[in-house]
Amino acid sequence: MSLIYIHARCAAPLVLALLTAAAPAAWAADPCDDFTWPVAQEREIFAGNGVAVTAGLDAGAAPALAVARLYTVQLAEQPAVQFAAEPGKQRLNDGAHAGLVRFTVPQPGRYRVAAGSAVWIDLVSDNQLLSSRDFRGVQGCQAPHKIVEYDLPQAGSYLLQLSASAPQSVSVALTQAPAAND
Repeated sequence: MSLIYIHARCAAPLVLALLTAAAPAAWAADPCDDFTWPVAQEREIFAGNGVAVTAGLDAGAAPALAVARLYTVQLAEQPAVQFAAEPGKQRLNDGAHAGLVRFTVPQPGRYRVAAGSAVWIDLVSDNQLLSSRDFRGVQGCQAPHKIVEYDLPQAGSYLLQLSASAPQSVSVALTQAPAAND
């Protein structure tokens, strides 16, 4: 056996270990790539800066948000919020934050509410909760962390209730879902 062969055989694991340890962080998997829906639109919106808004404590004080724009919504202590409809999931109020915002859609269709952190999302029309079509969330991703999808039956104004948030602010974007997402 030649000396060159022995050195090459011993050096291969060492070289592999050094290359693996020196791999740039960019090679690490992005947890946001784990969404099973096409989320390029939401990812692009979340790459921008959010417009700061303060959520309303009741439906009459809910600020209007535009579709396809990122917002940083300042929430209040949850017990101070008067929900238009009881939130779909009951949670303890201790330390939770909540708030209400409003948005208008120009036409009926499938829309998404994307949030950058763990928050309960309800959509309300005529003081009634609307059933979500589906939702997705990815641990470790905040751009976005969670997306809830709704089939909205008509053009018009809808109330978005955010609740059970540990952070006092949450990034939110409203988008029209891609047509291919059935």
